[in-house]
Amino acid sequence: MDRRALKSLLICALGLFGACGHVASGAGETTATFPRLMGMNIGAKNYEDADYQKDLARMDVVILGFYRGWRPDGYAPTATLAMRKVVKAIKALNPKILIGQYTILSVAYDDPNNAADQDKRDKLYASKWWLLNTAGRKVQWMPQYRTWEVNLTTWSHADAKGERWPQWLAEREHAVFFRDIPEFDIVYLDDVGPPHVTADWNLDGKNDDRRDPGILSAHYAGHLAEWNRLRELAPKLLLVGNTDNDLANPQWRGQLDGGFLEAQMGWDWSLETWAGWGKMMERYSAVLKNTRPPKIVGFNIQGSPTDYRFFRYG
Repeated sequence: MDRRALKSLLICALGLFGACGHVASGAGETTATFPRLMGMNIGAKNYEDADYQKDLARMDVVILGFYRGWRPDGYAPTATLAMRKVVKAIKALNPKILIGQYTILSVAYDDPNNAADQDKRDKLYASKWWLLNTAGRKVQWMPQYRTWEVNLTTWSHADAKGERWPQWLAEREHAVFFRDIPEFDIVYLDDVGPPHVTADWNLDGKNDDRRDPGILSAHYAGHLAEWNRLRELAPKLLLVGNTDNDLANPQWRGQLDGGFLEAQMGWDWSLETWAGWGKMMERYSAVLKNTRPPKIVGFNIQGSPTDYRFFRYG
């Protein structure tokens, strides 16, 4: 399960999703005069279920969380055909829906029993791309997801092809999910934000302050390198990032086609909880401003399905 699967599953079950602004579709770009519905359905992976497909098709935008090798018994001859069958079935029910696939650049699993991500793990060890501290140990931001941070900067050593983690991962995700499933519309990019950990980013034997301007710039450039490679491989795909910031830094401004504002209300760490309604709406407006058309911005709220007062407030 991906690092945010449990959290996002709760959001899907309990929350309200709105994607406002311009929404592109197979019939062309349309201007939305009302909030659209966006589903972050990356937790439950029974996508072959026809009833689940009908529920997903009610959305205007939906993000799925397939993994390499996803293929329920008897559903399709190969994993690629199984995933494509699901995407085509949802689009048959709602031809205007935009469908995306979850990806994440900043972290990876280090589990020898995780067959779906074994290729990532092997590459990270072979190329020495794990992010390490001065003790030479891998570092974590959120241990509960059992993932480890990756050095996505150009300080890491290039492989034999002259590539680093951002380019390699873009090519891997394209080959696994997007190249042979042209019905996908969106690459969903989780954890589009500044670095979360202190580590030896620049490989000088010293732990670096994650807020240092040079570290920030190198980190931003790593994300941008992945986006640029994705656009080279699949120029028609939309890039939508799960962002904890306003995307205003010069390297990111105007680079993404949309953003997902996770849990803006409802948790103790939610922006509205600790900063108030005004700051939350400032963030929403800023992300709209700092993305490029069609500006798909999902506004997410976490709450109880029986808390109707909070539902109306949201």
